Amino acid sequence: MKKVLSIVLCLIMVMSVFAVVPISVFAEETDVADVGASSGTTGECKWELDGTELTISGNGEMGSNSWDLPWGKEITKVVIMNGVTSISYHAFYNCSNLESVNIADSVTSIGSESFLGCSSLKSITIPSSVVNIGDRAFHSCTSLVDIFFSNSYIDIGGAVFYNTPWLANQSDGVVYAGKNACYYKGDYPNSITFKDGTLGVSGSIFQNCKNLEVVVLPDSVVGIGDNAFYGCSNLNSIDMPDSLTSIGV
Repeated sequence: MKKVLSIVLCLIMVMSVFAVVPISVFAEETDVADVGASSGTTGECKWELDGTELTISGNGEMGSNSWDLPWGKEITKVVIMNGVTSISYHAFYNCSNLESVNIADSVTSIGSESFLGCSSLKSITIPSSVVNIGDRAFHSCTSLVDIFFSNSYIDIGGAVFYNTPWLANQSDGVVYAGKNACYYKGDYPNSITFKDGTLGVSGSIFQNCKNLEVVVLPDSVVGIGDNAFYGCSNLNSIDMPDSLTSIGV
């Protein structure tokens, strides 16, 4: 009986050791996740949170984010320092308290849905270095009344400014962002002529416009975005100028 009892006790001790190990490992993994951290890395860049002010610095691209942002969603100001080359997908998604954004001239790309749902953002300046703005980047920024663009060509994705007061305040017809035609607000037309000096036609601008038959582009246009005329089943004439260098998907 003593031998049996000793064996049972030994087994209990061994099992208790194995039961404890996974718990300690899990605790270490939770610490590594940096829940509530005030600094960290994102892609080739670093981020630092001072209260509710976020600074992104470094040389290169930010890393893409999923639904959970490493800096949280309570930020009120973002400063993108010189050297950072991109604002990533979902970077500030649904940061409803974000009021101020400073973007350095080194940034060339603003990712899809990067500011989607930033309902407190009232104005933003797009520097001349930016050549691409992804789909829905400023979608549902419901306080965004002022957007300042350079005169350079920007490849603007679909629904970038949808549900913003900036877009609502534009006159009917083709809406121009800088020198890009980025949205159409009027009734679906039979023909459309873009104004002289237009550099680009944004993605999805006339997607599924069944009435559209004729499109005239000026000699200044250098690019047409993804899905710009997707589903335009009656489009039978479009003037492609010699200046055109890229046509999207």
